Amino acid sequence: MFGDAEDADKNMTRLDELTSPPATHGGAPLPLWSSLSRGGEDLGEFLENAAMALHWMGPDGSILWANQAELELLGYSREEYIGHPIAEFHVSQPEIEDILRRLREKEELRDYEAALRCKDGSIRWVLITSNVYWRDGEFIHTRCFTKDITERKRREESLQQALARLDTERTLFREVIRQMPLGVVVAEAGSGAILIRNPYLESLTGRALPPHQKLREVQGLHSFHPDGRPYEAHELSGWCGRTVHR
Repeated sequence: MFGDAEDADKNMTRLDELTSPPATHGGAPLPLWSSLSRGGEDLGEFLENAAMALHWMGPDGSILWANQAELELLGYSREEYIGHPIAEFHVSQPEIEDILRRLREKEELRDYEAALRCKDGSIRWVLITSNVYWRDGEFIHTRCFTKDITERKRREESLQQALARLDTERTLFREVIRQMPLGVVVAEAGSGAILIRNPYLESLTGRALPPHQKLREVQGLHSFHPDGRPYEAHELSGWCGRTVHR
């Protein structure tokens, strides 16, 4: 799908043609190009040593060039990376096929999330921004910027795991309260609004307690702080005026 070594060689030849200066009929570089090439050296140094990972990809999906940041991001040497099909380094093949299809259809990608496989087998999550350099209708190469978001993804995954654990613990807590052989109610400290109550409590009161009913409207309760300390009478007067302590 992405071509063989011969195709990669052709692409490297195309890259050489793109970066080689034009010559006069006598073989000497044009004066204007000589001036531009000095600036080109600075530009080349800028791209090669930029802090963001950059690469060019040919129309067949092979990597034509990559800067040092991209090589360090994934841990490959130039020989292990440049000239190889980009698909070798994508964890999801449908994902890279989608990227290539959209680029070939002249779509510009912005912050496309993808997973890349490093040399040591670890996974790097990245955002890819890329478009294609077209010349006379011909796909020459992509211009791809790769932003590492691995740490952000790890934080997001940790947060999702924590929320899942919290949801499990909340469900367990509610189930324990529901099955306790005595009436239990959990209320908001500031307002006294009932948040959780169990069936046994409702059997004691003789009626179902609607959500967010105030504790002051329910008699016969012992009230405790979250740390287990019982409320003093003066603490309850504001929102549990009719609570009876036994």
